[in-house]
Amino acid sequence: MKKFLAVAFSFFLLGGCFGSDNIVGSEYELKQDNELFRIVIGFNNDGRFYSNAINGVTGVYQLNNDSITLSINSKTNVVPHQDYVAIENTYFSDLRKVNKFRTTPSSLSLYTYDGKTLQFDRVGKAQVQ
Repeated sequence: MKKFLAVAFSFFLLGGCFGSDNIVGSEYELKQDNELFRIVIGFNNDGRFYSNAINGVTGVYQLNNDSITLSINSKTNVVPHQDYVAIENTYFSDLRKVNKFRTTPSSLSLYTYDGKTLQFDRVGKAQVQ
């Protein structure tokens, strides 16, 4: 019994060290200083992701350990209120620059190649888009 518990505990510890499987099937909300509108990103099980702000984007993602590549395929074209344009444009621009990530059971951090970090809280399961 002690050996079984030791092995089970080892798998639990090792599983917590690798975040790549936590992102799949989850949806996250961006932490913002000024919450004028909600920004979410979700990662479906089939390699597709979506992100919704005022406009929404869909695309594909690829994971390799702690590296991630996001390729945007489509974007809706709703014209946001003038106050929101800069926030949304900056977010979608940063999303295209993401190359690393880290997850915990309750959060996601996306890192861009130019040193910016996008912090998200996990809000549930990804929606089928």
